[in-house]
Amino acid sequence: MFAIVLSLVVGAKPAFAESRGEWKKLGERAVNGRLDRDVIQVGADDGVFTALQVRVENSALEMFDVKVVFGNGESYSPNTRLVFGRDTNTRVIDLPGEKRVIRRVEFRYGNLPGGGNARVELWGKAGAAPPPPPPPPAGWKKLGERAVNGRLDRDVIQVGADDGVFTALQVRVENSALEMFDVKVVFGNGESYSPNTRLVFGRDSMTRVIDLPGESRVIRRVEFRYGNLPGGGNARVEVWGKAGAPPPPPAATGWKKLGERSVNGRLDRDVIAVGADDGVFTAIQVKVENSALEMFDVKIVFGNGESFSPNTRLVFGRDTSTRVIDLPGEKRVIRRVEFRYGNLPGGGNARVELYGKR
Repeated sequence: MFAIVLSLVVGAKPAFAESRGEWKKLGERAVNGRLDRDVIQVGADDGVFTALQVRVENSALEMFDVKVVFGNGESYSPNTRLVFGRDTNTRVIDLPGEKRVIRRVEFRYGNLPGGGNARVELWGKAGAAPPPPPPPPAGWKKLGERAVNGRLDRDVIQVGADDGVFTALQVRVENSALEMFDVKVVFGNGESYSPNTRLVFGRDSMTRVIDLPGESRVIRRVEFRYGNLPGGGNARVEVWGKAGAPPPPPAATGWKKLGERSVNGRLDRDVIAVGADDGVFTAIQVKVENSALEMFDVKIVFGNGESFSPNTRLVFGRDTSTRVIDLPGEKRVIRRVEFRYGNLPGGGNARVELYGKR
């Protein structure tokens, strides 16, 4: 906190910001009466700042309150009952934290008795502009981008299993400052994840890496809500995904293909008959080739008539396979395997292969 009183008695004045190139005028207001309130909108496109200074010209003035609202919604009110002589200014008021985006500065002031019209100027000490975000490293893939042209906007980026599986996301903003309120990631199996994402972006910046829950995940879509900050222009929002490794294909040794089927439409049901002559098995694995596919149900009927239905709402990318699904009990004769599946939107013909581990 700062307690600053500038005497009206003529004397040495604090050095004024205008004499240094690192300072920028954020706005000015005219004071014409006894009391006045004003707001100077700043915005992230003006840059980041480490300190403020107020200058008063043409008349004496008393300032009662100053409130600085930062880009992330936090605020700071220095102890600012200030009395200015004509053509004077405060000393430098350092802002808390490091370089800060300023959203607006609110202040209340008035002419002193006998004073005339005054001009109040607000100056900010510029911090070094953040470097532009580096290009995403190897292993990252752009999932989509959207243009933000207004104060508020909502968007959905469709991803889909053909894009692969991912372990993390990152959001990049270019061309203007932007505030993001909500992000919702919907996975291939219908689950969703909403990280804590009330974020304020400066121009050409990006979020930290947002790790996704679980292992490598298929992403169905990313929903988000955002808007330009006051004074911002058109922005471009890009969503990037960190690629994860798909499940390994069925091992060659000890595995036997039990059958395959083609999936040509949105929904399909199939049965692969196996029988005792094929042997006994301890696990199965499903492989999908040529297109993305969603599998809703798998039912394994054993030789003794018992059945087993693993939790199999699965979403496959192109040329991927499930984890190994262990069968209950010891080595089992499989009579048949029943399954229901379908192409994902935008998918083409797929081939489903069923393997059994001896």
